[in-house]
Amino acid sequence: MKCNNGYAGEHTICVKAKDSLAGLSSSSSGNNSKILPCEQVLHLLVLIAGTSDPVNADDGKTSRAVSKTHAVKDSSGKITNVLYWDKCFLDDIQELLDENINLKLFDFHGWTGDNRIQNREVAGAYLANRLCGAHGQTAFYGKTYQHREIHFHFVGHSHGGNVINEITKQIDKLGDKWPKKWKIKSLIYLSTPFFNKIHQVKVTNKIFHADAAVFHAYNKYDLTQRMLADFSMEPLAGAVTRAMKLTVGQKGEVDTELEKAIDRLVSSIQQIPFHHLTDLHFQWKMGWARVMSHAEGVELYETTIVALEDFRKLLIVIQKIIKALNKDYYYDIDRKIKDEDGNTISYKRKMISDPVYVEFERFFNILQADAKAIIKALQKTLNRQYEDFDKLQYIKDVFHGTDFLQHLVEFLDINAATLSSSHSLSLWSLLNQILHDNIEDYDNTYVDPAKQFAGTPLAGKITKKEMTKRDRYDGSLGSVRFNAFIKRIEAIEHAYEKVAKNTKPSPVLLDLLFTLVANEKMVYKHILANENTIPWGILETITWGDVDTLVKSLRHTFENLVTIIRTRHVGEMTQSYKWQGYSDDPSKVVGGTYYRGDIPYLLIESHSTSRRCMHKEIKQFIRKQTSC
Repeated sequence: MKCNNGYAGEHTICVKAKDSLAGLSSSSSGNNSKILPCEQVLHLLVLIAGTSDPVNADDGKTSRAVSKTHAVKDSSGKITNVLYWDKCFLDDIQELLDENINLKLFDFHGWTGDNRIQNREVAGAYLANRLCGAHGQTAFYGKTYQHREIHFHFVGHSHGGNVINEITKQIDKLGDKWPKKWKIKSLIYLSTPFFNKIHQVKVTNKIFHADAAVFHAYNKYDLTQRMLADFSMEPLAGAVTRAMKLTVGQKGEVDTELEKAIDRLVSSIQQIPFHHLTDLHFQWKMGWARVMSHAEGVELYETTIVALEDFRKLLIVIQKIIKALNKDYYYDIDRKIKDEDGNTISYKRKMISDPVYVEFERFFNILQADAKAIIKALQKTLNRQYEDFDKLQYIKDVFHGTDFLQHLVEFLDINAATLSSSHSLSLWSLLNQILHDNIEDYDNTYVDPAKQFAGTPLAGKITKKEMTKRDRYDGSLGSVRFNAFIKRIEAIEHAYEKVAKNTKPSPVLLDLLFTLVANEKMVYKHILANENTIPWGILETITWGDVDTLVKSLRHTFENLVTIIRTRHVGEMTQSYKWQGYSDDPSKVVGGTYYRGDIPYLLIESHSTSRRCMHKEIKQFIRKQTSC
């Protein structure tokens, strides 16, 4: 077998003539008098990366189980370039390698990291085949090693743990193709979400060493392990990236065309001087008090036109996104992995189905036409008015002669109590359908792996370690509020279990979405802070008849949306701190992160607490499992 220094892991088992492992076998220690009988065994520490991007929405390197490259050197001087794992974690591995000459690091295996069932199954089966050379794969460990005693110590973060479970299933299927003297001695799960149905571990005496044991680490703030992993998602990478067109904004923050368009519209609405319309009332002797100065009228008309143009621009951005998400996208299950016949495993799908896309297009075209009609009426009055403006004319221009208000009410309609709409083509109905279409499978996960190992020889050999206090978020007022948040999330999970297999989408999905949104600072802060941006009181005072009825309906719709957010908001969970320490002594290591406690932080950073450093309890466990 030829050593390949360009790949992590593969070259670590290529022994040269003077290598301390040369000549070792399960029955002889060669001429090296320093080697004890138990040190005949080659221990392989196998790292399985997890899901950095929880919803398959990013096809960048960090979400494909490929992160910064770090070099780790074993006791014989060989260097392994390790991906995905943090430097602190790798420094701890380096310490273990320096201590034990028979411990080698294997980190060649990489996979997409997608939160999809088939990706995890293929990744696990592939590694088992690749290790021993089954199903046409070239063996990492050839004939020399297939007659030696090798103990595997698998370390998996997040869904990397479920890939490990798939490895055990494939080893069982391989039968005699898996060497008899190769045994799994350690399973180390870091923040792995365990399923009730899929990715069940296979425990047999053929696969596991008699002294095998299990370690699992978890963090109670880990929202990915506790909630998001329940949903195996259809792949969104590529489609989302292209559709959202991420651009770097000022101060390095990432903005999108959509966020910018929303910000412009909110700002434009805030600039409209609706107060120029006040005091519009009927006096018996004087008739309507309905005149505003020319300067006031010009300001009111021009700012309203700007707001409507920004509304149209927002619709255009949304239409572009929807069109992009309606295209067919092709995904490889893995960039390198092929099926057992040597074919690339690909998958084609649309994020937004054709029926949903058609309805979105139809409705946005209607709103575009409505906005154009209003702009035309406003511009006509503005161009011909050289003296004082008539307040009633402004009301007529904006609200009469168009179905804009009616269409807006239908599109945004939602019942705050049931999250349903009386209009089948409302925004929320379409959004719910999109959510439903992009869920591959729902299987309510759990944290403790004991259920998976019940009734097996490993049932009483599980070490559990809670890493919650290693999360710098712990102990804050926001972390106390997290308890109310996760309680609501868990109630939604149990409710969704009952309807997950339905062919039609359930309002429970919207409940989950709104609950997440209601506690994401970037969202709820703007919604609750701007709920009074539109002067409903003034609009209701100056409108009448059917228009007044529609204004009241629109106000009710907006109030429903605010109520939905307010009733799901558990209080400020987010801290102002933007630094997170990782290690057994958090003060020693710091790194950039999200604001502690916001939803991305809970999904990514709290999910990664277990892998930022190899915590001392994990090192102790590995030392025990690899010692004589």
